[in-house]
Amino acid sequence: MLSPSAMPSRKRSSKHAKKHTNSEHDWAWVLHELASGKDAAKLTRTLASRRADKPNPLYYAQRTVDVASARLWLIEGVPIADVVTMLEIRRRFEIPAALRSARAWQIAQTAQRMIMRRTMRDLLRRKKSQRATAGTSRSLRKLRCSKLEKGGPRSAPWPTAGPIQICPSPPSTLISTPVM
Repeated sequence: MLSPSAMPSRKRSSKHAKKHTNSEHDWAWVLHELASGKDAAKLTRTLASRRADKPNPLYYAQRTVDVASARLWLIEGVPIADVVTMLEIRRRFEIPAALRSARAWQIAQTAQRMIMRRTMRDLLRRKKSQRATAGTSRSLRKLRCSKLEKGGPRSAPWPTAGPIQICPSPPSTLISTPVM
């Protein structure tokens, strides 16, 4: 039996936080256990016994553990063909040979899609964040330039022909020149 500390907490700090399903908790727990080096066969048996509410608990447990394993292996850089081979070997005594290869490929491809979706989502978030930051930077540059043109804190202590343009200029004229 698992200790309560092995399972993710079901408590939510915010009353607006999303509630996770039992399957999501199972997924997080299996990923954590596999990443910690736990035996996949033991995890499969434990998960199957915990999820007797499923129509086919053994199938559910095998699939969850196998997809999680494939995901971790692919993230580590293991080639997909090797992932398929490891999945086939893992289930060689449990799944008929006629189904084993197709199932292993399907699981490896599912894990690969999961990784790609996560990667794309992260890239889109990063790009959106960079756009927001770039807009703020442009606003700050404009503000700085307007202060400098008005003789703000960085104006020269000696008389000049006019304010010196230190603001970003078009790429063709990167050298700061006096404005007449």
